[in-house]
Amino acid sequence: METEVKPPLVIDKSFAHRKTGLLSKLAKDYTLLVPSAFYYEVFTTVPEKRALELMDFPPFQRVHIGTLLKQERKTGKPADFINFREMNFNPMVASASWRLSANDAKIVEKHKVGSVGPALDFWQDVLKMRRVPGFSEDELGATRGSDEKFIRLCEKLREEHRIQEIAKWLDWRHAPKLSPHWMYYRHLQTLVLQGLVLLRRYPNPGDFFGVLRTEHDVHDLEYLTLGLHAGSLATAEISTLLSKASMSWRFRMLHPRGNLVVP
Repeated sequence: METEVKPPLVIDKSFAHRKTGLLSKLAKDYTLLVPSAFYYEVFTTVPEKRALELMDFPPFQRVHIGTLLKQERKTGKPADFINFREMNFNPMVASASWRLSANDAKIVEKHKVGSVGPALDFWQDVLKMRRVPGFSEDELGATRGSDEKFIRLCEKLREEHRIQEIAKWLDWRHAPKLSPHWMYYRHLQTLVLQGLVLLRRYPNPGDFFGVLRTEHDVHDLEYLTLGLHAGSLATAEISTLLSKASMSWRFRMLHPRGNLVVP
């Protein structure tokens, strides 16, 4: 008898924190996915929060987005992740008394230095240059405009040809073939939307750059990219305020017909 292939559902940290018994129910109908950012976030939070987020966490699959992006670039085909190995969190890790070993702490620090730090530097450079790939200076004027104008600007990221043009500008070899079925397509949507959000959040050169807030966004970009690629995301970040640019708002903006699960 063939094993039933359940549709994927990406779980972000906010949903794990407020799961209220939903995760086990969802695991019956979905293959739960988490990106590497989930590990970093739960292992750098306070022990009590980590215990709450990992306690009774059902079997899941860990997805390394960078590996899939490299796969797409090499093969020229959209990446899939349904064959990833099922995993479980060690019950010890879900205990508030558990602490990272020295070796684990080094791995976490390596991720921070190698991935999180450079990402923050990149977004600071975007703000200094006041430019976002794929958009003209005139178009970017909408980041200072009304909510309606800004939303219409963001909606342009739903246009397939726009994402293809951005990929060409970045000299990505398979740009003409890009479609919503590619991880790289969703990766570009997510990154460029973040650029637009930052230009609106910090409209003037020299505005205070909220490092902690932007670091949170850096992690969220992984959940969002993977959720868009899977077509399904579970999040507890559900604010409808445009100033918040919440996870649910971003998902709906980039994938209007996607499956959004909230507590």
